Amino acid sequence: MTFRFRRGGLAAALSLGVISAAAIATAVPAHAAAASFDTVPLTIVDKSGLKGDWFVFVTGQTPDGTYYYVTNTAGGVSTFPKTKPGVVAPYLPYGLPFGRGTTMKLNVPMLSSTRIYVSYGRKMYFQSNPTGAPSTPSVWKTTDKNYRTLYDWAEYTWTSKGTMPPNLSSVLNGNLTQVDMLGVPMLMKFFGRDGNDKAVVKAAGFARPNARKQILKAFKKAGSPWNKLVIGAKKKYPLRVIAPDHGMTAVVNKRTRFPANQLDDYIDDVFATYETKTMTAHANSGGDATFNGQVSGGTLVFTQEGTPGNTVTFAKPTSEEAYLGYAGTPSNTNGNLPGQATQLEEMLQAGFMRSTLLTMPTISACPNPKSTYYKNDPVNMYSKTMHRFGFENLAYGFSYDDWCSQSSDITVFDPTGMLLTIQKVPPMKGKRRHHHRRR
Repeated sequence: MTFRFRRGGLAAALSLGVISAAAIATAVPAHAAAASFDTVPLTIVDKSGLKGDWFVFVTGQTPDGTYYYVTNTAGGVSTFPKTKPGVVAPYLPYGLPFGRGTTMKLNVPMLSSTRIYVSYGRKMYFQSNPTGAPSTPSVWKTTDKNYRTLYDWAEYTWTSKGTMPPNLSSVLNGNLTQVDMLGVPMLMKFFGRDGNDKAVVKAAGFARPNARKQILKAFKKAGSPWNKLVIGAKKKYPLRVIAPDHGMTAVVNKRTRFPANQLDDYIDDVFATYETKTMTAHANSGGDATFNGQVSGGTLVFTQEGTPGNTVTFAKPTSEEAYLGYAGTPSNTNGNLPGQATQLEEMLQAGFMRSTLLTMPTISACPNPKSTYYKNDPVNMYSKTMHRFGFENLAYGFSYDDWCSQSSDITVFDPTGMLLTIQKVPPMKGKRRHHHRRR
């Protein structure tokens, strides 16, 4: 399972856009420390149709927790600045400018938990802190510095650590995630080797050129409260669709965009049902184990077969907790139980999000998704829509959407290239186009 920021050789060379040295230099703080890492070529093809400037900001970390960001197209990096404890750092703009070219190429470094931000009309703004990690945009809040910026991102982790198949030395894992939001649909491809050392191309994201238009139309058709998850700027131009849990805290006209109790009735039904019935879950973290779950005293308790002292307890969640995914409490921290507890958390969130907990008491089962998921009320229209238009119907509609292999997660070994294609973004109607202006 890939990371998720939350609470995760190209067949033909493509031409470079022209970037001035002065423009690149302005993106690098004078105090930043430079470093050098192995790199892989990334090509970004902009099919958005937007006429203004666009920007790319790449940032990730090393195993020791040091955060770096890319400072030039050759793949040079610098440490992201730290602040002293108690000091509130200003928001600063970051990103390599790419003018009005439709194709650009740069080298990206061997880093973990990496984000590739692509923004239009203006750079992204980030704030430093004592850990050295860049701030994470919270664009469901009107106070966020990036609220009016049209952008999206891809994620990857590239490492040479861990167990590798014979003759292979590194692994590249990545995804396009909608766990928080969707702004600009993209299709990501990795070029490399599979576990048998054969050339392979893996793809994830949105392959349809008109995916953005179709997704926005689907949310409009879904009606309230789902259409309230679409955030617009002036003249209601849609900037992004946000996840339901963020809608529960995003306020517009003194009301939240999405009802905080939206899933409460379903949660009540699940907990009432399993006061007399039994959930079954097969976990394999560190070793196979079967757990039986029943509600007792208002909490859901899973007990391991053959080892009754091993239990994992889940309190009754709020709607927000169900959407976020919430952890259970293992009875001990010995052996495999903590890892198995995490798997139970994944199964439960998947069951809540896909509304299968009342129809599938074996919550670890992986049925045919087209005939089972998003069929029972209440239907999670956010996740259903992302999967409907996602490449091969795969997406990250929620944090643990990789349970039963439904996520947009891809992996190759010894990567030779990445390709990121940005799909069409219909321009704002009329003369004012906020995403075309420099700021």
